[in-house]
Amino acid sequence: MKGMPGFAHDKRHVFYQEYMKIIADHSPPVFLMENVKGLLSSKHQGRSMIGKILSDLTSPCHALGNPSERA
Repeated sequence: MKGMPGFAHDKRHVFYQEYMKIIADHSPPVFLMENVKGLLSSKHQGRSMIGKILSDLTSPCHALGNPSERA
């Protein structure tokens, strides 16, 4: 996929944010996300995707633009 026209703007890079909406709304005690091929080495806009995902998962509401965390 890398090198294909439109790769940098492919919405699948941020698809994990759909899961974060559910996490933010329901605060599950456990969350499981599949490790798809290339996730650990993937970069988007020069940043490690796994690093961004892990960072966003520490504070889903804030990452989604809603700084008021839900309990």
